[in-house]
Order: sequence, then structure tokens, then C-alpha cells
Amino acid sequence: MKNSNVSQGILAGLILGAAAGVVAGILLAPEKGSDTRQKLKEKTNDLKAEMEKKSSEWSEKAKSFASDLEQKLKKEKNDTNFHDSLGV
Repeated sequence: MKNSNVSQGILAGLILGAAAGVVAGILLAPEKGSDTRQKLKEKTNDLKAEMEKKSSEWSEKAKSFASDLEQKLKKEKNDTNFHDSLGV
């Protein structure tokens, strides 16, 4: 569980850093305000879409991991019960 929290923290930091870099780059570019706002809107939409995609991927990976773990634990429990019934 702790490893997952560390990974999430690192990922959140990377995403926030990337977003800040994009915003800073756009705001410092010598363009008209309307062009800058349009670029910010486009980049925000791109970032939102990417976050939704990654979130979905991570959710599926977590579900798969949980399912695999559940199956392994059930197998381990069944193996233990079998050995107990044999007196091993």
C-alpha cells in the first residue's frame, strides 16, 4: 500500500510539473492574448484527455491486480485447508 502511495505522489508531481511547464511556456510566448487563450484551452483539453486515459488504464490495472491477488489468496486458503484435512 505504501508503494502505491509513493507512486501516486510521484505521478501527481510529474503531471503537475508538466502542466506548469506548458502553462509557463504558453504564457511567456510572444503572441496575441486570444491566441494564447486558445492554446491554453487546447493544451488543457489535451491534458484532461490524457489524464482520463491514464486514470482508466490505472483503474484496470488495479482491478486486475486485485483479482489476481484474490485468486492467489483463495488458492492458498484451499491448499492450507487441504493440507489440514490430511493432517500435514
